[in-house]
Amino acid sequence: MLYRSGVWLARHPWPIIGLWVMILAPALFLAPRVQDRLLSGLGEAPTEARAAANLLEEELGASPTGMAFVFRHSELTIDDPEYRAALEAAIAPLRELNDINRVDSLFSTGFREMASADGHTTYVNVLINSDPQKALDDFPRLKNSVQSDILEVKATGGLAIFADVNESSEDDLRRAEIFTFPLVLIALFFVFRSFVAASIPLIMGGIAVTITLAGIYLLSLGVGMSVFVLNVSTFLGLGAAIDYSLVLVGRFREERRDHDIEESVGRTMATAGRAIVISAITSIIGLSGLLFFDYMMLRSLGIGGVMVIGVSVAVALTLLPALMGLVGHRLGSGQSGIGGELMWGRLANWVMHHSWSVFIIVGVGLIVLGAPILRVNLGTPWADILPPSAESRQGWDLVADEIGPGELAPLLVVLTPTRGEFESGDTSAVARLADQIGNDPRVSRTVSVANLLPERALESATELSAMAATLGLGPELVELVGQFSTRSIMLITVYSKFGPATDETEDLVDWLRELPEPAGLEIVVGGGTADLKDATDRMYDLFPWVILYVMVSVYLALMFMFRSVLLPLKAVLMNTMSLFAAYGALVLIFQDGWLDFILGNTATGFTQSTVPILIFAVAFGLSIDYEVFLLSRVKEYWDETGDNRYAVQKGMEHTGRIVTSAALILVLVAGSFATADIVVVKALGIGTAIAIGLDASVVRAFFVPAIMRLLGNANWWAPKWLTRLSIPGLRA
Repeated sequence: MLYRSGVWLARHPWPIIGLWVMILAPALFLAPRVQDRLLSGLGEAPTEARAAANLLEEELGASPTGMAFVFRHSELTIDDPEYRAALEAAIAPLRELNDINRVDSLFSTGFREMASADGHTTYVNVLINSDPQKALDDFPRLKNSVQSDILEVKATGGLAIFADVNESSEDDLRRAEIFTFPLVLIALFFVFRSFVAASIPLIMGGIAVTITLAGIYLLSLGVGMSVFVLNVSTFLGLGAAIDYSLVLVGRFREERRDHDIEESVGRTMATAGRAIVISAITSIIGLSGLLFFDYMMLRSLGIGGVMVIGVSVAVALTLLPALMGLVGHRLGSGQSGIGGELMWGRLANWVMHHSWSVFIIVGVGLIVLGAPILRVNLGTPWADILPPSAESRQGWDLVADEIGPGELAPLLVVLTPTRGEFESGDTSAVARLADQIGNDPRVSRTVSVANLLPERALESATELSAMAATLGLGPELVELVGQFSTRSIMLITVYSKFGPATDETEDLVDWLRELPEPAGLEIVVGGGTADLKDATDRMYDLFPWVILYVMVSVYLALMFMFRSVLLPLKAVLMNTMSLFAAYGALVLIFQDGWLDFILGNTATGFTQSTVPILIFAVAFGLSIDYEVFLLSRVKEYWDETGDNRYAVQKGMEHTGRIVTSAALILVLVAGSFATADIVVVKALGIGTAIAIGLDASVVRAFFVPAIMRLLGNANWWAPKWLTRLSIPGLRA
């Protein structure tokens, strides 16, 4: 079927070209609009921290969206009337906006702890009455409404950080494109020695990415999609286009030595086209593992990845054969790639002659490189996901350094009565619990009704509006207490002495959740650290099952495609070795800071929790491509001769040049994201580059031939039912 489709497309190129033009035209209109529809953050899932947030929103009207403004003056302090007047004037416009729920400063709350010890720095909390997407759209207006000629002002907190992440992500993508496209074009020219042939992978990648982004825009109208889908889809689209185009054009040039254009296209599709179908299936399986996670970021990256691989393989199997039929005479003939056939054949023979030595040395080397993953410390960065030049990062660091590392990310202890409403004695029990929490050495302070009310008023805390006059409480205090309690909920805000992403604060979350509940009361712990800790725990509870799903699915797919039991097992295990080594390198680079002097990172002491999951999904499918391309060619010679050693040698000879070229260019594309400002994007690019580089060089050139020599004819054993199986269009 692939052979016949290739011949037909070579004979009739214009209908398929016209069809793709019709698809591309509206995509060019929709794709540029996708940026405005994408979301920051990880997303939500049903966890304890989310339950706490929902209770606070339902019972206390606490806004799900917020930010902070940090104010500083080098000479004036909060005790100076000029400082207070300047701050009040700066935030006054906020109080006039309809979508602002509350604006809290130390002057309105009376909390001196909201300022630095020297009084030069303070912050104002702003809670917003709108969903995160609308708040992001309105952020420039909110930010610009707070100005001061006297005080230095910086916007930070959740909303500001998300806005800067969006902006940095777009800048990272633009910078990567500026560096990548010219370098890739030059590299492709050296591979093909033809600008026509070199431009094809970039054309294919541009079409696939544009159509995918248009599809993501349409999906975003009904489903939340992460801002990082821009980076991942662009990288995967270029990567798949380079892989597929190099393999197809390289095989076409090889076939042109003995056949006319139409026959060459047909034979290319029957061989290299089949390998591309297999590799696309494995990539889609790897990326589909992200769909099992119930977090918007991971799920949307899986959707975007599956879409771009699907579009890429469709372009490669339809538009590219049509173009080869149209301009095949300008693509030349002969081998493409780096190195010569004799070099790769000699390398394969040398490796097979020293198979045991190569197997042991390479295996031990990969294990040693991967060993640091055994001490990985998973965490989720906050403002430090951004470069130091970002305003929200500067504001966050200013508060952390001068007021307290946990000041902008308190933990939230939510108490509800099992009887539906609080009874006499319950508020005193809450006050005692707040005291117990406040005495913990990891806690800097707590805020609850116990801080706000005199002891004689605690038992009447749920009837304050009616008893305010009797108790001698002013309306401002009554309003403030209403932010911490109602008849059915009470809140204890807990400020850690440590940053939100530290082990100490995570341990504090665990301790709070293990506290004995006062009689008749239930405790739910939330807040930023609890939310991200719950997310990490939830993701890594599922991650082993996702790994199992991907590995078993890829194994079964390769088993049916290659009609072998051991070959696909070897392919999956070798790919796992590459990933294991890449994970170890990531720990050394981003957790230990080995390359800080080059990459400009500040080692945080942990590995960003989503990075290993994303690298597994992205790199597993892409790096196994090279194994598929090699084994597909090896199988051709095995089917012809039945000689395992000869098949491995000839397979290496005919794929070594093109596969190495594809891998090096893909490493170049992935490595371009090392220039990213956002740590997650930088780590994903570098980790993927390491995994692909190791798999296409050390593993494919040394490990695979050595193991195939050691296994011998057992590589090709399969039960009779498997050898008889026929897959339409993909007959082995």
